[in-house]
Amino acid sequence: MVQDPKESLRDFMNRFGSEALSIPNSDVATVMEAFKMVLKKDSLFYKDIVMTPWKRMDKVRSRALRFIRIEKGKEI
Repeated sequence: MVQDPKESLRDFMNRFGSEALSIPNSDVATVMEAFKMVLKKDSLFYKDIVMTPWKRMDKVRSRALRFIRIEKGKEI
């Protein structure tokens, strides 16, 4: 699973969340590393996650919402 270059962050977050939940006995550290590995490397969100890593997925989701709002603003 990799974020498609044309896939919105919102769509990717939904898809990744569904996939992550389907993996039995997955630990947070592994999910977080996998998440970083499959994001678009040229996105502002990826750069933000690398610069200020979080250890909890709920914090990543709340941070992603800010970048989703930015994407939505660019669509208008």
